[in-house]
Amino acid sequence: MSQERPPFAVIQGGIGKSPLVTVGEVISPAKPPGEMNTQERRVWDYICERLREAGIDHGTFGLAAMVVCKTYIHWIQAESELAKIKDSNFGSYLITTPNGFSQPHQIFYVVSALKKELLQWLPECALTIPSLSNIRSKTGDQSQQDDLFGNLVNHAANRPSAFGH
Repeated sequence: MSQERPPFAVIQGGIGKSPLVTVGEVISPAKPPGEMNTQERRVWDYICERLREAGIDHGTFGLAAMVVCKTYIHWIQAESELAKIKDSNFGSYLITTPNGFSQPHQIFYVVSALKKELLQWLPECALTIPSLSNIRSKTGDQSQQDDLFGNLVNHAANRPSAFGH
């Protein structure tokens, strides 16, 4: 019995949220504020394009975005190095020191620090769901998701009490 795949198709426009403004109205920086290598510039272009598509002005986010781009690339490179260590060490990033102690390889700490730094900078560029929601709420976009329990509470408050109060 063969299973047929459902006929999925891409629907232009989709059912997602409408942008705050049209793409042509979004303020976007023309170029990064400093030197970037090719990989970092690709990340920069990707971030700018996603923010333009979301209709979010980001003309003043240059320095923070530059930090995000550089940190992201460094983190990816460090993760790659950690993977090499794990591959050459039978799936573990633990090494044995000259004194006989087992400890994580130093690149493990580099990966951890870069990931932590990246996660601190992402909200500065509206690159997390909570930061994007915060921007949308401050700009008056009413298309954001409703409060899950708000309707339930309002419904319960409008119902007569079982105790006659």
